[in-house]
Amino acid sequence: MTNEQINKAIAKACMWTKQDQHGVLYKTAWGWEYNCPDFCGDLNAMHEAEKACRVDRNWIYLNRLDQICRVDAVYATARERAEALLRTVGKWREAQP
Repeated sequence: MTNEQINKAIAKACMWTKQDQHGVLYKTAWGWEYNCPDFCGDLNAMHEAEKACRVDRNWIYLNRLDQICRVDAVYATARERAEALLRTVGKWREAQP
């Protein structure tokens, strides 16, 4: 998945989207905006998404994150955390050949 696809999928999984007459709005720390948060590039945005999507899958998420990381999961990038989150909630799509 591209970063843009990942960002939109996370916003949708967290239920941070709504439709208005001009298009899709995304919930951000500053309110509703037309720009999707950059979950792939911003650890703060990913932290908010991790809190919002927290269900009974914490251990599954941490396991996935550990599998994706090349180093200790504590040092996971925002992109790695985004992939682990989408895989955990079943929204990850593999690239089509």
